[in-house]
Amino acid sequence: MEESLSKEWQDNKSDPSLSERENPLKLLKSINKTQFITFFVTYLSWTFVSFDYFIVTFTLPYIAKDFKLKPSDVAVSITLMLTFRPLGALIFGLLSDKYGRKYPLMANIFIFSGLQLASGFAPNFLTYSITRAIFGMAMGGEWGLGAALAMEALPLESRYYRVFYKRVMLLDFSLQRTRIRRMEKTACRT
Repeated sequence: MEESLSKEWQDNKSDPSLSERENPLKLLKSINKTQFITFFVTYLSWTFVSFDYFIVTFTLPYIAKDFKLKPSDVAVSITLMLTFRPLGALIFGLLSDKYGRKYPLMANIFIFSGLQLASGFAPNFLTYSITRAIFGMAMGGEWGLGAALAMEALPLESRYYRVFYKRVMLLDFSLQRTRIRRMEKTACRT
């Protein structure tokens, strides 16, 4: 059975072996200015939304102190954020099917930026939790729209290297952690 699966995989021309693939540097040179800007903007939008998500995680004790609660009580806001993420992906996915990817993503960026600001000025924990739950919907919408738009912007031949997008995200997380650790004692609620 393993031999037949191996032969079937070898016969499959849709997934060429590494030696048959284009050189990634050559493919990067084929990307025009508009494609690069689209890819970069979607990456930046993901960076900002993930930065806000992780800064809440790292500053949880300070946020709890600000609301005079235990950190475990404030962690509910993170759970709400993650719980509402699929709903946002569904809503923004339907909007992108109807209006294209660009305009729903632009609206999404404005929404999560406003919610980041609003959660910093929340007068009580209930308001903070509601803003974080709605932020979770925006986060879910951004991840789906951003990744889809980034891949659609690239030339067809270079989409195989979409793994690059995920690798850049991992690097970004490492850099964010460093930035957050430096500012966590002076950061206001987000």
